[in-house]
Amino acid sequence: MEEKCPHCKVLFAPWARARTAVLSRTFDGSEEDKIFQNQALELYRKAFDEGRNYAGAYLKHFLEESIAVSVYFDRRRTQDIPKVIDEDKTLKTPVTDDAKRYYEYGYALNLFEQESAETFLLHFRSREHFWKVFFPSAFVHVEAAENQEGQDMLKAKGLYLFEGDTKDPEKVKEWTAAVRHTKELQNITEKTINRRMEWLPGHDIQYTPLSIALFTGQLDMAEKYLEDFKNTLDVAVINTHGSTALSEAITQYKNRRFTGSDSESICLQLKRYKAIILELIKRSPVDALYAETVKGRISDLEEAINGDQCF
Repeated sequence: MEEKCPHCKVLFAPWARARTAVLSRTFDGSEEDKIFQNQALELYRKAFDEGRNYAGAYLKHFLEESIAVSVYFDRRRTQDIPKVIDEDKTLKTPVTDDAKRYYEYGYALNLFEQESAETFLLHFRSREHFWKVFFPSAFVHVEAAENQEGQDMLKAKGLYLFEGDTKDPEKVKEWTAAVRHTKELQNITEKTINRRMEWLPGHDIQYTPLSIALFTGQLDMAEKYLEDFKNTLDVAVINTHGSTALSEAITQYKNRRFTGSDSESICLQLKRYKAIILELIKRSPVDALYAETVKGRISDLEEAINGDQCF
């Protein structure tokens, strides 16, 4: 390739080697795997610095790969969130300098729609973005790639697999105490009640303590927050993926309602969730109640009404 096409030496050759390094990864944390990761980062950087002018029609695809690899292989702590969530601009973007350069170059050529400063999804959705660009079936070690993709998708959604009978309250309670940060939730104070926190190490999404209590089914804790922190609790604080305590409560209410179970424990949970939802609606500012979500294009108030005709 390099002999027959001189320009390939500065773009397509290092790009091909970079792709090979990416697709050779085993995701097992071995030294060899780390070498492939570092090679990919270095080669995409080299191809961009020396050969981007020779990309032609392949430029956008090259930049998408470069960005995906940069933000996925060279991750920072997830603090890059929209202005509506971080109004005081106290959180710093973790997007790497390389990723910013790749993106801004594409933006300058009208290949991307938003300026890099607004690309919240660039890093926050880095796991999902990476696997959209690099399909697991293209990897040398397909099974390893598929397993990694599965783990990444769970982390990206803030989910954790529960191995057991979800209809058994005692089993769920034991798992909750062991896995979820129950002790942290018990130690919440007026200073930390509105502060977002990771509910599982390594997961991208950060929630308020009230949201965590609601979607993990720790209703005693949620009710305690509503009572003990009635003067300081801000129910309109947005979690880093865009939900609020109210939307989390509505989701859990609907999930339990549509399981079809008539058990006494489920009926009791529904009543408690419903009471919490009504209380959160009372405490929510009007603009928060009527604000439409980016994904669903529906407000929390509409979601509550649609979820149960009695609201």
